[in-house]
Amino acid sequence: MKKKYLLFIALIIVVTGLTSFIFTRERTNKITIKQYIPARVDKVWAVVGEDFGGIAKTNPNIVSSSLINGFERAGEGAERVCNFNYEGTSYIHEKQVDFNPDNYSFKVKVFHVHGTPLKEEESFAEYKLIPKDANTCELIFSFQYETTPFFLGDVMKPFMKEDLKDYLVGIQHYVLTGEDVNHKNIDHLKQKYDVSSL
Repeated sequence: MKKKYLLFIALIIVVTGLTSFIFTRERTNKITIKQYIPARVDKVWAVVGEDFGGIAKTNPNIVSSSLINGFERAGEGAERVCNFNYEGTSYIHEKQVDFNPDNYSFKVKVFHVHGTPLKEEESFAEYKLIPKDANTCELIFSFQYETTPFFLGDVMKPFMKEDLKDYLVGIQHYVLTGEDVNHKNIDHLKQKYDVSSL
């Protein structure tokens, strides 16, 4: 009888703890990564800020991308689609907001998702370039997101961080060489560039 009572008490404690965790934990995840790029800030800005529809050239996790909904160039309100597979069954639509070319910064608001667990109304990225000298700048990239179900955000976080590191390596490589980055060459490129700061 005593064992059953102790087991019952332990079960109540576990259930109470799990319930508290589920209903009180922060559901938003945020990843911030930084990379020094040995290039002029305006050259990096041309890739990340002005070629908004061309993210597939620098992000090996995106198989194709383009501007959509009548937009022909980057800037406030510009919209793009990022396809994660060739079948077109996994993609996100994003909008460029708070576009500030004088300060080399903007945000990207996710406004439609298909085939991914991201919650569109709660997910956005921030880009900021900081000139360090005439030929070097720092890229700061942050991604804040929620998922459905919410616990997937914690599960996905280490994988997303690795994907975002690949993206920053891709930006650096494209800025320096003009060569597109993809899933076939990213592993080689990660050995070529210093990723210790990521």
